[in-house]
Amino acid sequence: MTVTVGDVVDTVIATGSLEAVTTVQVGSQVSGIIQDLYVDYDSIVRAAAAELKSARAQVVQARAALRQHEVNLGHTVIRAPIDGIVISRLVDVGQTVAASLQAPELFVIAADLTKMRVIANVDESDVGRIRPGQRVTFTVDAYPAEQFAGAVSQVRLEPVVQQNVVTYATVIDAPNVELPLLYRGGGLRAAERRRRARDMLTAVGLGDRLHHLPNQLSGGQQQRVAIARALINRPAIVAADEPTGNLDSQTSIEVMELFRRLNAENGITIVLITHEREIAAWGDRVIRFRDGAITADAPAY
Repeated sequence: MTVTVGDVVDTVIATGSLEAVTTVQVGSQVSGIIQDLYVDYDSIVRAAAAELKSARAQVVQARAALRQHEVNLGHTVIRAPIDGIVISRLVDVGQTVAASLQAPELFVIAADLTKMRVIANVDESDVGRIRPGQRVTFTVDAYPAEQFAGAVSQVRLEPVVQQNVVTYATVIDAPNVELPLLYRGGGLRAAERRRRARDMLTAVGLGDRLHHLPNQLSGGQQQRVAIARALINRPAIVAADEPTGNLDSQTSIEVMELFRRLNAENGITIVLITHEREIAAWGDRVIRFRDGAITADAPAY
């Protein structure tokens, strides 16, 4: 028997699994149906591909943010949505406004102060006697000694209760061709203003439409009302910017015939701006512009 010297070994037998030191689970940031798989078991992938996609996504997001900022920049210039006159200003230079779900109100614009209406609160005991089309008179605080005329256009069947008093809103249309005379001043009395308005409406061929509401007039007739308003102060020159732009051909001819008659009978100079050659041909003199410069100046005939 041979005796040797060596180490004493203690052996432990166990089971387990072999795995990589670092593993990363790849998931999806969005929900949906998987259409294609571009890798499978044993596929070699490179992190650069994922970084490239991430970079491209960041570029797309940056471009979207840029477009949004450009849109917001464009919104810093606020333009009038309609032609009209500012009747209320609620901000001043240096004031901060904060836009949220509801846009802050900066101005109020009235489209046409010659087409006015009164919202009258009629007591429930009287509303049964009100009918659309009825002629009415009313006064305003600015001119307490004068009466203005109008016509009922609508009775709103929605009761309004305030302090146990029930009223109904009644809409009264009040055409106001006399408005330029009020701006002019000079102390003209109401009777004189109405006479001038009546005479001017008759001059533009609306003598039989004096008591018609705006919605009872054709486009050409409404344009004639605008012309009467422009002429009521008896100006020497009238500037008409595209007066036939929204009219059909026959109504355009009627308006231009009216201009010619006013020029011949009353000596009023009409300066008319138009893009239509047929309308320009009605003038005695045609000046053509291109890019802000005069390109032609000659008689129309």
